[in-house]
Amino acid sequence: QRLSSTASVAINPLTSGKGLSASVRFCIERLRELLKDRNLSIRESNSYGIFNLRGSLIALLLSQVKEDFLWIDRDDEEAKRIFQDILFFKRLLREDERPFFLPSDEGPSQEGYRAGVLLSINSKNPKIKGLITSVDLIERRFWQPELLNRCSLLIKTGLEIERLGLVDRLITLGYRKVAFVTEPGEFSLRNFIMEVFPSTANSPLRIEFFGDEIESIRFFDVETQRSAEGVSEFMILPARAPEAREAITFSDVLDLSSLRGRLFLRDDRKLIEKIKTGITEDFTVLGEEPFITEDLRVIRDGGSLSLSGRGLLYNERRGIDELPENIRELIKDHSVLITVRTPAQAKRLKDLFFDHGLVVPVVPVEELMNYEGPAAITIETLSSGFALNGFILLTEKELFGPGPSIRPTPHYR
Repeated sequence: QRLSSTASVAINPLTSGKGLSASVRFCIERLRELLKDRNLSIRESNSYGIFNLRGSLIALLLSQVKEDFLWIDRDDEEAKRIFQDILFFKRLLREDERPFFLPSDEGPSQEGYRAGVLLSINSKNPKIKGLITSVDLIERRFWQPELLNRCSLLIKTGLEIERLGLVDRLITLGYRKVAFVTEPGEFSLRNFIMEVFPSTANSPLRIEFFGDEIESIRFFDVETQRSAEGVSEFMILPARAPEAREAITFSDVLDLSSLRGRLFLRDDRKLIEKIKTGITEDFTVLGEEPFITEDLRVIRDGGSLSLSGRGLLYNERRGIDELPENIRELIKDHSVLITVRTPAQAKRLKDLFFDHGLVVPVVPVEELMNYEGPAAITIETLSSGFALNGFILLTEKELFGPGPSIRPTPHYR
């Protein structure tokens, strides 16, 4: 029998606590109840869905999964947005655990990053909980862990190694020999100086030899050629995809049977069909819309409310000067958190509110859970906001209109 629960919780958190921190805790409890209900229901049915998780609510919910989980999105851009939003909520809640983001596209940096993630997965780091990726990753090859451990190249000061032997090792790992190093996956050799741009680094390395002994290892700037800080050792990972004889599949990397109830998919029909036909039928669907497209046995309402009609959105105001009065009305029965990307933008909003008789301080994200006022501004990157009963989260997307959805992250670091 198909089950459905569409009623939102009607308790106002401001009646049982104080201000913003109490509102956030109330939202967290609401989402944990949904996860608990899913864990109970998954024993009877392998099809479960939560709809009406608007804005960054999917990321907030995933941040509360306390065991290893897998989130599969429809493309890398969406997956990276979820990943970065989860990191925001982890900082907000002061939780050490964090997921990995695993890109699916090609290139030396991406290959190196995937190899590094594979090593971390096998090391079973207790602070790593979850993997965020896109459906395109399913068709990628992954290095066999044992082979990856053997062929990865650890260089360190004091190590004796023939320079030509090191060249052969780098070529085997997919690095290209060039005259001047400019991008990941390249290396050069001039007498007793070797330069390597590791597939996992933001800057290249300059390795100086004394005979066949590594005397120093330093990062350097590609533009100025100036050496920067030195390191005592560095692990150089592959800059190429593994060949068929060196590879394992996506299903080999992750034991999906052990993830029962912890495989999450975006509500996208093509994505779901691909997972059902090629991987497993045991998953949980999460959707932003007020409905689920897939026919699932158990469906629950995420409880998000519309931000429209409150005078908060950029296209509902004649100008930013109207925002303070709308916020003043809102904080009578809601707590409000505003995220902006820069200190200048935070100061602008703080001064605007103050000029209209509202004290809305700028609070570091790590201190928000101790803040008991009704409204605050924090300087962070978040893709979008949401509204739950008693709590509203706003970002620059809602206040000023769409912009870049994710911040650039060089070489996936």
